[in-house]
Amino acid sequence: MTRTTHQPTDQEPAGLDNRAARPAGRRPAPTRKRQDRPDPVLRVRDLVVRHSASTGAELTAVDGIDLEVRAGETLGLVGESGCGKSSLANAVLRLIPTAGGSICFDGTELVGRSPAQMRDIRRDLQVVFQDPRSSLDPRMRLGAIVTEALRLHGLNNRRERRRIALQRLAEVGIDPALAHRRPAQLSGGQQQRVALARALVTQPRLVVLDEPVSALDVSVQAQVINLLQDMQRTYGTAYLFIAHNLAVVRHLSHRVAVMYLGKIVEQAPAHNLFRRPVHPYTKALIASVLPPRPDARARLEAVRRLAPGEVPSLAAVPSGCRYHTRCPFADTTCKAVEPTLVRIEGDHAGGHRVACHHWERVQAAAPQVQAR
Repeated sequence: MTRTTHQPTDQEPAGLDNRAARPAGRRPAPTRKRQDRPDPVLRVRDLVVRHSASTGAELTAVDGIDLEVRAGETLGLVGESGCGKSSLANAVLRLIPTAGGSICFDGTELVGRSPAQMRDIRRDLQVVFQDPRSSLDPRMRLGAIVTEALRLHGLNNRRERRRIALQRLAEVGIDPALAHRRPAQLSGGQQQRVALARALVTQPRLVVLDEPVSALDVSVQAQVINLLQDMQRTYGTAYLFIAHNLAVVRHLSHRVAVMYLGKIVEQAPAHNLFRRPVHPYTKALIASVLPPRPDARARLEAVRRLAPGEVPSLAAVPSGCRYHTRCPFADTTCKAVEPTLVRIEGDHAGGHRVACHHWERVQAAAPQVQAR
């Protein structure tokens, strides 16, 4: 993806590094040095999320997941639809209850906190949902939508909130002259940019991004991704980035976690994961989306055979390794014993980890697929 640098015009406020735009009383803007802090912004341990099905059965959408996100870092979260990505995100945001585990945000345990106790935390924990039409109040004007968070948290006076809102709208590509309009008067892409402006206006520590660019065309995607990266460089903002578009995930993420049926099956620095995937599901996922080199079509077809059939239902999760019903390398061990997520490279939390009994055999036998 080609990066384009946005230059402010005389009619448009300056970029995100304009310190005058920081809300009054706000803590000093963090720098990239905060990424060296020993404690992550978000630490999830053994998280479990269950849903009730229409049949009355209880489905485990997230089953014992561990992950960390540090200041100034983007953790990409990928996997097929129904694997539990959005359930994990909603649990981190405390929008749905958890059945077990810990969610520690900036040193504060979130599990067990009431909505009233979460109020102050939400200033630093923001979200951009996939569908802006359902997340933006249709009765409010754009300017009021963006200033609402500042008002609720008692930041700035009314005039200053208005100025900051117009600046954020301009930064995400919305003409400030449209601030009097309502969401229904905008396109889907414009609505999503308003949602981004609303999430970024309080300069949060962590933003959960659930398919934030899926409603935008390619050129606008690049602009929004550049905006997210600029905000991250300037303020040390951390992102939990959920997407199906692996090209966007590869471009934006520092590390990537791959989910399958409620479990993380592989996690690695982005450049490692896309250049040398280890888990057979990760290989198949990358091969099915990213275009191969012209001389790699035979290898592509071989990798696609690593993921035959459909994803099993959460109502009937396979025993042992959850991927064994689709994996050509599966044996009796895979069917009986669930693999743990073990480190195969690196000596810290950011190293390469995989949950596969036979990852070495898979690595030796399966062809490599790399994005161009």
